[in-house]
Amino acid sequence: MKITFSKAAPPAGAALIVPAFEDGDPSIAQKSLDAATAGALARAVRAAHFCGQKGQTLELMGLSGQE
Repeated sequence: MKITFSKAAPPAGAALIVPAFEDGDPSIAQKSLDAATAGALARAVRAAHFCGQKGQTLELMGLSGQE
């Protein structure tokens, strides 16, 4: 039997789901992702008038700073 190990990493084309809530401040996850993308998340949220209402989604592709 041969056992091998590989580096843990998300698969190519992976999705990241970040919860957002209509009432309240941005979550720690939102703040962290926004910082990692040099503010791109916050700009996209504002541009789309996203407010975290039930059933509302915001799909972002190719955020800089994320591999």
